Amino acid sequence: MSIEETIVNFSANETNLLNLKVGRCVANNFDTQSLLQQITKEEYDICRLTVPADDEHAVTKLEQLGLPYYYSGSITRYKTRVSDLKENDFFHPNLEYEKYDGSQNNLLLNLLIGTWGTYPIGYYRTPFLNKLVTKEQEILCVFEFYKKHNLQKDYPSNTIMFIKHKKNYVGFFALNIIDDRLESHIGGIVDPYRKDGYFFDMQEYIRRFCVENKLTYFAFGARNENRRVNGIFQKFGYVAIDADNVFHIAPLLSFSNNKKIIKNDLVITNEDTALIYSKVLETIQKNAVEFLNNPALNYSFKISHLEGLVAGKYTTTTSFPVISDNENLAVIKLYNDQNKMVSFAYLSVSY
Repeated sequence: MSIEETIVNFSANETNLLNLKVGRCVANNFDTQSLLQQITKEEYDICRLTVPADDEHAVTKLEQLGLPYYYSGSITRYKTRVSDLKENDFFHPNLEYEKYDGSQNNLLLNLLIGTWGTYPIGYYRTPFLNKLVTKEQEILCVFEFYKKHNLQKDYPSNTIMFIKHKKNYVGFFALNIIDDRLESHIGGIVDPYRKDGYFFDMQEYIRRFCVENKLTYFAFGARNENRRVNGIFQKFGYVAIDADNVFHIAPLLSFSNNKKIIKNDLVITNEDTALIYSKVLETIQKNAVEFLNNPALNYSFKISHLEGLVAGKYTTTTSFPVISDNENLAVIKLYNDQNKMVSFAYLSVSY
């Protein structure tokens, strides 16, 4: 697998709603140095990295980053030729399909909560991030994204359809036309309607939509942990073509929970790596004790990228993005005299 361009895109929507600087990267074979340079240059707090499941070196490369990272599940990708899907009768021929026009925002939010609300993105299940992000914040991120990007008057190839049976809205799904295919990466049926055949009606509506719009393929993704849904997709005739692994890189380089940053001048007079490591560690411990006011605590720490440092003047800044009753995290950044970050460290304290 050849190295391809690695690009981290700033996620303004998530950043605004989570109060954390968030980037997203989708890469077939990410370059470690490029990813590290972009994350540290922009001082991201979170980077959501999606890589093919067959990238067997992904974890090794993530270790080389020296940044905290966590596995956040896998997604099976489906791409099926529309002509290979058989025609089916509707379970409920009298269903109404209502197009989102920007006026049904409460409805859209409620349906998102009813379908995706228990696991919207997954940051809130990630260590340390679970002290900073709630699933309620995440569902608002999903809502803000789709209410903007699937409003057809602004994005003519995208829309959202609500499914209504008699007086009840039972589900919804997104439709995005891209080249010769239809993509639908979000949708679902809400409780208590999941056993009444509405899901199959949704799939048949999508199939017919593809036929009417002369689309060759239907593509989407489904989380691997949702085995029931994957089983239904395969029963319906969809073809799984690949799988992706998702990682949450959590450098937390910008955020400080208490808004207090401890600054220290650090003079290195000897280029010996062991002495540099000792000097930086001494500074970390001093800052942690000053902040936590408990010199008896045991610390877990990790310092990265001290190689190549030379004797000279440096500045360290210590921030505390996670402060809780049972866990604290300090982030230490080391800057040279050109104000460039040249190393970073993480110190965690558990009670």
